[in-house]
Amino acid sequence: MDAACQQGEFMSARSAIRRTARCLYAVTLGAAATLAAAPQASAASDAMPPGRYRIVTYSDLCWDSGGAQLTHETCEEENADQVFELMPSYNRVDQRVRTAEGECLEADGFYVHDAIRGQRCDWDSYDQLFRFVSLGNGKYQIKPDARAGKCADVEYPTTHILVTSSPCRNSDDAENQQFMVVRVN
Repeated sequence: MDAACQQGEFMSARSAIRRTARCLYAVTLGAAATLAAAPQASAASDAMPPGRYRIVTYSDLCWDSGGAQLTHETCEEENADQVFELMPSYNRVDQRVRTAEGECLEADGFYVHDAIRGQRCDWDSYDQLFRFVSLGNGKYQIKPDARAGKCADVEYPTTHILVTSSPCRNSDDAENQQFMVVRVN
């Protein structure tokens, strides 16, 4: 802010009006700059850090990319198909999720119960953007293609059931939409 804004000395009415206008302009510019910067800071802080992760269901099964469709199976430490690399996307909020086979998970359309499956990684494919929304206590809802308003949903606590995308529900009554996202060293 202009140093003159800080002064409390006596001045003419015309000078006081000019000083007040200059100070208000400086304050307005500062507030506008703060508001413009806020969404960018928030977007960057909401993103999951890039790295390798296991994604664990509420029934302690792990996402597994073995095969053409994404399933969830018993977690096995040595199973590379259960390790996914989270990679940044161009919007800095969502991630692309790459499998051990080098493919990216893809929500494959906007319909309920479409399987989330692996496809060639495309930098600008909306279907390959996943948003991880923290529910606290290390649990997340995972939104495939955040524009579509769907959440990853394991449907049934048994093995080899496709992970589907279904309408997001309140986190208190949707255990099958809650996932632990565990970093792998």
